Amino acid sequence: MAMYAKEIMSPVGETVPGETTLVEGASHMVRTGRGFLLVEAGGKTGIVTEWDFIKAMAKQIDPKSVKLGDIMSYPLIKVAPSTPTDEVATLMSEKGVRRLLVEENGKIVGIITSKDIIKIFRKYVDEITEAVVRFRPF
Repeated sequence: MAMYAKEIMSPVGETVPGETTLVEGASHMVRTGRGFLLVEAGGKTGIVTEWDFIKAMAKQIDPKSVKLGDIMSYPLIKVAPSTPTDEVATLMSEKGVRRLLVEENGKIVGIITSKDIIKIFRKYVDEITEAVVRFRPF
């Protein structure tokens, strides 16, 4: 039975303005319990992840002066809600990303994380293991 992006995606929540500072963004991420922020800057939607925060801190940039719009990743990598999960996993692997956005009719409607992929494939591994144990000839 095939699964699709729409079945494993989570809502993305709100976007933050590109003028939001690293400090403000970090506080927002802690409040929401998410490792990313969607950022609106210059008419574009981008993403800032915890990895972007680490890179900025490693450069010893003042986190109160850096704007998320200046460090966001763009363009976003997106799939349709009808994209099969095996294609989602392949695309994430090929692009080296841990988050993939789901877009429908030009609007971002969800996000799929590497944790979501692990959960569904873990279910398949468990089912296969159970089937093998049941049908052992000895």
